Amino acid sequence: MFSYPDPETLLDILDNHYTQLEEMLAILKKEEQALRERDIETFENAVEQKQQQLQKLEELEKHILPFAGEKVAGDAGQGSAAEHMATFIDSMPESSIREKVRTQWTRFQALTRQCNEQNEINNRVLIASRVSLQQALDILRGESSTPNLYGASGRSSESGQRQTIGVA
Repeated sequence: MFSYPDPETLLDILDNHYTQLEEMLAILKKEEQALRERDIETFENAVEQKQQQLQKLEELEKHILPFAGEKVAGDAGQGSAAEHMATFIDSMPESSIREKVRTQWTRFQALTRQCNEQNEINNRVLIASRVSLQQALDILRGESSTPNLYGASGRSSESGQRQTIGVA
């Protein structure tokens, strides 16, 4: 049997954490929009908000750890915090609060995955923007970012590599 704090406390913590995760997802979507529109001011604002929100989430995580515990009685520390949380929820006596905690934990995990996926999307958009910008700079500098092409004679064709549009 576990000696963790009561399930009502866990439910309150999960509700609060879920609300903060919803805010994080909104910030991540705002960040993606700013990246796609190349709106630097909005992007920088979103990054700052994301850092602040991350600090809030890390602070809330400290309240979940007693439930998800790094070590469970009789456990040598094996398994993830999510597994420990599932074990804790399963060990709770049958009740309506247990089902509420289980439902909220499931929603919490799903929203966490959504935030991770959105962050990955933002990363891909950022990389694509960076590649696009690098190609534009290469063109302005008269450099080629494409590989040499070979003609019928087998010789490389370096046409256009030294033609500068302007000075960057």
